[in-house]
Amino acid sequence: MKIRVDKKDVVFSKLIRLRARFNCEKCGRYFPQGHGLQCAHIYSRRHQSTRYDPDNAIALCFTDHQYFGENPTIFTAWVKKHLGDVRLEALQLRHMLILKRTKVDAEALYQQLKEQYKMLQDEPDHM
Repeated sequence: MKIRVDKKDVVFSKLIRLRARFNCEKCGRYFPQGHGLQCAHIYSRRHQSTRYDPDNAIALCFTDHQYFGENPTIFTAWVKKHLGDVRLEALQLRHMLILKRTKVDAEALYQQLKEQYKMLQDEPDHM
C-alpha cells in the first residue's frame, strides 16, 4: 500500500535535509540544496505517532537509503549508534502510541513544521 504524501510530509522532508546541512548522515556526501537527498524514516511513515518526529528521520542519499533498506540489522545498529540508547528508547516508546489527528491538529502541525524549517533556515550556518 502506497502512503500518501501531503504538505506536512514535504516540509518535514525539507526540514530533515536542512537539519543535516544537505549531507547524507551515513556517508557524508553533500547534496546542494538537498536535491538527491532523501528523508528516511526509522519507523515507517504509516505510524502517525512518529511520522513527523525528528528523531525518527534521517537524511540519506539514495544509495545508503537503499542499502539500509536491504540490511535492516545493519540499519538498526547504525541507528542505535546515531541516536544513542536514551533517544532511541524514547523514540520506541513514542512509536507505540496510537495517534489520530483532526484536521485542525494536522494544520497546526503543518504550521509548526513550517516555523521550525524557517528558524533552521535563518540560522547562520544554514545560509
